[in-house]
Amino acid sequence: NNSYNTLEEAFQAAVAGDILELKDNIEIKNQIKVPAEKNLTLNLNGNTITSALSDEKDYAFLVDTKGNFTIKNGKLTAKDLDGNGFTSAGIKVTKANLVMDGIEAFNIKAENKGSVLSKQTVNNETLKIVGCYFHDNRALKSGGAVDIFHLGKDSKCEIINSRFINNKAEILKNSNIAEPANVWGGAINYYGLGELIIRGNEVSGNEVKSEKLYQNRNWSVGGGIQIKGYDVNPRLNNNLRVNLEDNIISKNKAQLYGGGLALDLNKYLRNDQINLVSGLFSENTAGVAGGGIDYICLLYTS
Repeated sequence: NNSYNTLEEAFQAAVAGDILELKDNIEIKNQIKVPAEKNLTLNLNGNTITSALSDEKDYAFLVDTKGNFTIKNGKLTAKDLDGNGFTSAGIKVTKANLVMDGIEAFNIKAENKGSVLSKQTVNNETLKIVGCYFHDNRALKSGGAVDIFHLGKDSKCEIINSRFINNKAEILKNSNIAEPANVWGGAINYYGLGELIIRGNEVSGNEVKSEKLYQNRNWSVGGGIQIKGYDVNPRLNNNLRVNLEDNIISKNKAQLYGGGLALDLNKYLRNDQINLVSGLFSENTAGVAGGGIDYICLLYTS
């Protein structure tokens, strides 16, 4: 029941299991470190958090301790401070379990992977995105809205009843990148192991685009969604298990492969599994192959 002037003060004062409630729209000028070990919930109460960090390569929220964090019921956006077309990004998670529930995120134009969310975890953490609306966001290289790396064999990612509209992952001619100029996942990029459930979503009007050449091509894959298993020692008994159900995937675009969905799995080494139960693929385009779905799967070697 206490009131605080800033989110930083509220997070510092919170005790385990607290629910923090936002009473008004706020603007963030410094990165906020979320103490996930306290297992907190941030209820935005329909209000908007605007990221106005001066460093465009930073994320407004950093969750880099083990534990749980839930953010729900409100909006996230960002401000272009110098008019160069870029903003800071949304949330970066490196160790914790995360729930995003009823969040609208829009107009985040990041110079980073995953404009709204970058989740890079190596243990058996979980992610749940439910009832969210991510639109008109842009990221550098991968995950126009969401970029996920889950390495734990028992990790779990659920993306349910959400909308991903008009997001873009791209590399521009003047982008300063040391990595190969390939682009992945206009709305969602998933790379790793564990269980991935994508159910009841709309993924429409997203795009991957590279203005630089890689292997003499504009290498962009997975206009709507890119899913790739992680190469590990097969004796570790790790694999990627994907379930896609009741999604509408439409009007997405890739320069190379997989306008709607790109899958890169390995049945031979990891026994990766894909279960495409139901859904609609419509009016997706790719420059080379797989306008709706591009599916690469290694079954055996000779």
